[in-house]
Amino acid sequence: MKKSNILLLFGIALVLIDIITKHLFYGKKEAFITSLTNKGGIFGFFDNSFIFILVLSFVCLFLLIYYYSKIKSSNQRLALIFVISGIIGNFLDRLIFGYARDFIDLKIWPVFNLADAFTTIGVILFIIFLFKGEKHAKFSHTH
Repeated sequence: MKKSNILLLFGIALVLIDIITKHLFYGKKEAFITSLTNKGGIFGFFDNSFIFILVLSFVCLFLLIYYYSKIKSSNQRLALIFVISGIIGNFLDRLIFGYARDFIDLKIWPVFNLADAFTTIGVILFIIFLFKGEKHAKFSHTH
C-alpha cells in the first residue's frame, strides 16, 4: 500500500476516534471530563459566529487539502493529516450539532476535544519539520 494511502487511512481513523470519543464522553461528568459546548473557535474566540467558523473551516480544509496534494514530504503530509483531521472533526460537530463538543478538562488548560488536540499536534509537527530542514516544501511538478 502506498504511503499516501496509509496517511489518508490514518486521517480517517483520527476523525473516527474523535467522533467516537465525543459520543462516549460528552455529557459525562468524571475526573478530567467536563462537557462544554463551543459555539466559537479556539479558546472560544468568535463565540456564536456559526457561519463564519463554518466558512473559515471549509476554506482552511480546501487550502490544506490542496497543499497536501502538492507536497511530497511524508513528514509534512503527516502533519497536515493531523490538522485536516482535527478540522474535519470539529466541522462535522458544528454541522450536526451547531457547536463543537469539548470534554477533556486537564484543569490547567481550557476544555478541549481530540479534534483540537489533533490540530495542535499537526501544527507543532509542521513547525518541527520546518526547523529540521524541510524549510522548502518539495512540490510535485505534475500537471
